[in-house]
Amino acid sequence: MRERQNPTGYLMIESSLYYAAALLSSLIFLIFRVIFISGTGLLGQGLLAPSLYFYMGALLLSCFFIPAAVSRLVSVRMGRKHPADAVRLMRMLCLHMTAAGVFLILFFWFAGPPLAGFAGLRFSGYAIRWMGFVLWLEACLGVMRGYHIGRGNSLPALLSVVTEQLAGGIASLFFNSYFLNYGQKANLLYGETAYTAAFGAEGAVFSFAAGALISLLVLNLMSALSGGSMQEANEGRRMENMDSLFRSELRTFLPVMGTALVLLFGPALDALIYSRHVRSVYGNWEQLAGFFGSAGGAVMLFFILLFAAGGLMAGLMPGIHGAAQQKNRKLLARRIRIFTKSVSAAAFFGCMLIAVLRVPLSVLFFAGEDAALMQGLLLYGFVFLFFGMLSLETCGVLFGLGHFAAPLQHAIICFLSQLILFLILMYAAKLEMFGLLLANGASLAGFWLLNSLYLRGCIRIRRNVRTTWFLPFLSAAVSGFAIFLLHSLFAALLPESIQLMRAAAAVMVILFSLGAAVLSCCFLLFSGAISPGELLEMPLGAMLCGFALNAGFISEEEL
Repeated sequence: MRERQNPTGYLMIESSLYYAAALLSSLIFLIFRVIFISGTGLLGQGLLAPSLYFYMGALLLSCFFIPAAVSRLVSVRMGRKHPADAVRLMRMLCLHMTAAGVFLILFFWFAGPPLAGFAGLRFSGYAIRWMGFVLWLEACLGVMRGYHIGRGNSLPALLSVVTEQLAGGIASLFFNSYFLNYGQKANLLYGETAYTAAFGAEGAVFSFAAGALISLLVLNLMSALSGGSMQEANEGRRMENMDSLFRSELRTFLPVMGTALVLLFGPALDALIYSRHVRSVYGNWEQLAGFFGSAGGAVMLFFILLFAAGGLMAGLMPGIHGAAQQKNRKLLARRIRIFTKSVSAAAFFGCMLIAVLRVPLSVLFFAGEDAALMQGLLLYGFVFLFFGMLSLETCGVLFGLGHFAAPLQHAIICFLSQLILFLILMYAAKLEMFGLLLANGASLAGFWLLNSLYLRGCIRIRRNVRTTWFLPFLSAAVSGFAIFLLHSLFAALLPESIQLMRAAAAVMVILFSLGAAVLSCCFLLFSGAISPGELLEMPLGAMLCGFALNAGFISEEEL
């Protein structure tokens, strides 16, 4: 077993650490968001929804997209033995992110509240006006993480990902308590009922900023502790001028950033148009905020699973880049197939999980409140989630191969198509919220298809339909049917009062998720969709292989 790990042992450890950090951060984020929602309710979640969308997008950028581009630029210079150029590049990117951050701070401070009022959520302006500071910190965090990863030391970057969510979650306990009390006093002073939720949402944004700031300080502290290498880089010979560094940024960094921003801007624009459309349907802003709060709960779960898929992308992309540099077609084909199987199995399993467990998930978020819209979106949102995860997979492969411009071109084409399709579904087909979901899902499906066709033309590697798509789908269906039967049994035996408790919903979600994951992995192994050798090279594969060995599912000879 150890002999097989030697050629790819470092990459296996790297990919496992990436994926573990993404899963742990997602879990921490989910726990503290549930605590926030329990204090502010559906109304507070609705007022936080615009800020939360920008924050989740910033997390995808700072944890995966920006580090992917920066690490590629830094690793090239470190490979040429030019550490001074790598440091200059990092500082230049931080300067550019700061310039963009100043613009974002001014934009959200002055334009955020009017845009919130335009959307019908005027009290959400208290929270959204601070988002510029959060986005600036996240951008600088992404550059610093990419710099450390490019130098071959990803541990500080991964620790910063977990530290950000943990510090932000702990800070949210203080900020939520303080701002909720402040909101109650404002309610008494102005004779309103909305300030509690409005200031609670503002406290959540402050916790986002606190988590990012503490993570950035920790990352800089780690850089200072490794001051010998930094000093050596500062005193090293500079081989590139600023024009050369800027051209490298234009070829690599900006296309990656542009791809992510276009993909995130489309749903935001659709939501803004849709909010204007539905304002006349609801009698007051509180009903509209409750509507977006319920929808925001589903979108948050989608983003959490996309965040986990981003961990897969960032963890497996260096292996693809390494195989491409070695010009080893056989190794490249193997790693791409393993990458595709990992994301395909995760996509099918994630879609199944949120669809089957939509009722306890809605209770976990909104106990005692109407979350019918959230349950509907979780049931029918598989199009958005599935193709979103597959889109991250194709982006990871293309970025690993060094093709940065193609995803940006495809994203622009899909954004324009998405806007047209959304207007047709909303005004002609009258599909309302589900039209917004279908339009974005169709856009991501088109983006994935264009990337796949481009990728097939580049490397001409065919994927086995049976092991890549059919068997992972079948494993998700079998495990989904099993937990559906168990959930139905629990629903028949337990009183309804217990089922509507957050604690009971949390227990059911955790137990059913773990059981379904074990059943799905066993099915994939026994059906031959994933061989033990392939499982060993997947993220967390060594741990899963250890469990399988101890349980007697596989033998050491198979590894």
